[in-house]
Amino acid sequence: MLALTKAVRRELRTPLLIGDLPFGSYERSHEQAIASAQRLVKEGGADVVKFEGPAAERAAAIAAAGIPVMGHLGLTPQTATALGGGFKAQARSGAAARRLLDDALALETAGCFALVLEAVPAEVAAVVTERLGIPTIGIGRSRKDTSIRESTRWRRRDGKSTKKPGSCSSISFKR
Repeated sequence: MLALTKAVRRELRTPLLIGDLPFGSYERSHEQAIASAQRLVKEGGADVVKFEGPAAERAAAIAAAGIPVMGHLGLTPQTATALGGGFKAQARSGAAARRLLDDALALETAGCFALVLEAVPAEVAAVVTERLGIPTIGIGRSRKDTSIRESTRWRRRDGKSTKKPGSCSSISFKR
């Protein structure tokens, strides 16, 4: 992720770059999480770091170190197959929806300034969005404050599409 973050930073003309902490770079300890986040900010040029999963204590440690942090709940692509959730809608049962809401509230309390909800049913995303005081960003079809479109193709400044991240220009949020 560091190389991709650096590539985007070289070309980004808008003010906010979110660097994704890779699985395995923040789970072991607060110190590991802070060091990984600092590296994405210092070396990669990220303005914000994002991580997947319900790790409120890690979010609090990163935020306390002065680094803006964004959470990501629901489908977590980096661990979807490794941890058994798979690439499918999440929080479909009442108990799972309640866990997701509790995790979202814990991440907000820990200092996350925003939260990605991926592959979460619209009804669950609506409740989470209404209960939080921070913005939610949806990936997949659900009610949220805004949404993001992800692509394996990058758009160059000249408008041509490429698979080379070093020549990408931006990512846009759609309200």
